[in-house]
Amino acid sequence: MSGRDGRRSRGVYRSALTPGSNNGSRGSRGPLRNKNNVLARVGGASDSTDRDGDIDMSGSAGSGSLPRFSPYGGGRGRGRGNKHAGSMRPKNTPVELSITGYEGGTQEDLLAFLKRKAHRPIVISEIRYENGTMFFEVEHMGQAKTLQKLSGIRFAGSQLFIKIKASTMDMDSSTSEVVSTIETLRTFLTSRYVAEHKYLNLENMDGDPVIRRAKIRGIGTAGPNSNIGPAIFKLTSEMFPDVQSLSLASNKLRNLSPLTTISHFLPHIQNISLKDNSIQQYRDLDSLSGNTKLKELKELVLLGNPLRDNEVKKSGDDSSYRSEITRRFPFLKVLDQIPVGPTIQFDVSEVESVATGDTVLPASIQKGFVDSEGTNAMVTDFLTRYFNLYDNNRQALLDIYDDDSVFSYMVNVTHPPRSRRTTTKTLPDWGQYISSSRNLTRVKDLTKRTSSLNIGAIAILNALAQLPATQHPIQDQAKFCYDTWQLPQVPSGAAVIFIVLHGEFSEGLEGTERSFDRTFMISPPTPGSKAHQSGLPYVIRSDQLSVRHHVNSEAWKVDANAASTTAAIATPAAQAPCAPPQNTPVDPMLAGLNPSQQAQVGELQRNTGLNVAFSIQCLSENQWDMETAFQAFQRLKSMNVIPPEAFA
Repeated sequence: MSGRDGRRSRGVYRSALTPGSNNGSRGSRGPLRNKNNVLARVGGASDSTDRDGDIDMSGSAGSGSLPRFSPYGGGRGRGRGNKHAGSMRPKNTPVELSITGYEGGTQEDLLAFLKRKAHRPIVISEIRYENGTMFFEVEHMGQAKTLQKLSGIRFAGSQLFIKIKASTMDMDSSTSEVVSTIETLRTFLTSRYVAEHKYLNLENMDGDPVIRRAKIRGIGTAGPNSNIGPAIFKLTSEMFPDVQSLSLASNKLRNLSPLTTISHFLPHIQNISLKDNSIQQYRDLDSLSGNTKLKELKELVLLGNPLRDNEVKKSGDDSSYRSEITRRFPFLKVLDQIPVGPTIQFDVSEVESVATGDTVLPASIQKGFVDSEGTNAMVTDFLTRYFNLYDNNRQALLDIYDDDSVFSYMVNVTHPPRSRRTTTKTLPDWGQYISSSRNLTRVKDLTKRTSSLNIGAIAILNALAQLPATQHPIQDQAKFCYDTWQLPQVPSGAAVIFIVLHGEFSEGLEGTERSFDRTFMISPPTPGSKAHQSGLPYVIRSDQLSVRHHVNSEAWKVDANAASTTAAIATPAAQAPCAPPQNTPVDPMLAGLNPSQQAQVGELQRNTGLNVAFSIQCLSENQWDMETAFQAFQRLKSMNVIPPEAFA
């Protein structure tokens, strides 16, 4: 946001939205500074109304059309609107609605969710589906408007968009009233726009004399049914299509639902000020946040909101607050007039840069990473054996886990983009997964987080038994991809193989297709363990499963000019004999320590360079507290009292 005067252009790290004030009257200071600190008023309206005085209230993309505009909200049933009662629909005539964004749950779950959120009796009937949209009827317009208020609410990871069929809408405000209101808003917007800076000042709308004379309530106080927000932003897009900066400071906004249509009507907006409002929680920002909205937004101001103030008071600084806001608005360059992060620069000369000019982007898709043929052979044998048992006899997996093994799973119900979907089925059922899902982005309760982490073979088998029956197409090479590598030097002395697997499976009698990601950590079995007694060359130490909607395998399809893909998972009989990862000799000094202490010794060695004996001594003399031990090491090292043999 730069003005004509070069002194006003401070670069992206100079805040374009500086603190503003009141109602935008002549001489007031808005959030954008100009040379004289005066907001120039531009006289006259710029655009005519639509032919019949209507405003297209299509809302955000996908939300459909809304009722004919009335700044006071629709359906009040009193005042001037009643003189048109003869044109209104009978009170108990069924009304049809449509809904999209429901793909994350079952129809039964969706209907129960809507009835619960409506907080009033709702009777839904005549349900049908057409081109990915669900249609249904309710008993009368009152129920329809109650459900329409829920448009934008999140269900099973997606945002619902609910609209009333246009032919059944109540027309409860006259054309003349609509035209009058539109002209009032045009006058108001004209008085608030600073063309020189492409800046629209909508601060403190309730205090503006134009708005007050017309008895129009401001954008933050008009109520959830008001169309004032969509009307203002649609008119703005018509009157000032090049607007770049928008201030909504001091409007008593408690959430951003009145601003939802900004992303539709003003998708190129670059700077927004929400200073001095009443936003209290992160979820109050959901109507504008996300990586699909406002992709050109560079600056956001949230100063003076309880959300920021409470987060700073809770944590002592604003680091967690800034991290969360920039996660929700990933395109930001400036937050609260401070750059979101330093510019990262690399000391690469121009000659060196030119030398890499033959690089072709995007890079071709390569086969999965495997560190050695021995590792690959072991992993192929493991995956084949594991999924044959998982699909046909899960109880037989008891020996492949031990008493210290850990297993958990999580469900990602977010539906993939339409371009990647490979199934036409709607509303897949996640019921058998949700109860024990350990999705830490959703599960905040500590008890639930703890109970969904399964430790020990018996607990793991019980958890696996609760999951639906599956079939993994392990013979189809194209449907799986994995990366695997071996780490031989760990404190316990045992080699460990990591496996990161992506693939798909079918589920149940209906053959519902799902995709999954799974991370295994396997190692040689402990002597005397069930796996060792059963002759298994490995045991699972850690198992993490993520289940999600089905997508195709194009993501890892190797380009024609790349090397062949990772070897297909085959039957154990087809594999050549291979040596399992071998146990490396354990240092005698570590033999008497438990696994946790062995890990601490290894970590202290890596951080200090001490040998095993002195690492054990340092930890034991500091009650095995890693931080205290490291501080003691640094103190003694600064005094030059550590003997050279401690580092041998």
